[in-house]
Amino acid sequence: MNPLNKYLLIADDNDGILDILKTYVSKEGFYPLIAHDGEEALQKFEEYKPILLLLDVMMPKKDGLTVCRGNSS
Repeated sequence: MNPLNKYLLIADDNDGILDILKTYVSKEGFYPLIAHDGEEALQKFEEYKPILLLLDVMMPKKDGLTVCRGNSS
C-alpha cells in the first residue's frame, strides 16, 4: 500500500449525505472520491485504490454489497 494514499471513496446516491461525509473526510486530511452509483464506485476504486470505502447498500446500477464484493459484471 502506498503510504501517501489518502483517498477515501464515498458512494451514495443521496447528495446531502455525500456533502456531509465529504466535509468530515476533508477535515480529517483525506481526499474524498465521490461516486453516485455502484458502477462509478467500482471505476474509481480501480483507478485510485482508496484506503477506505463508505458504501450505501441501496444504490443505482450496482448496490453497495456488490461493489464490496468487487463484482464488475
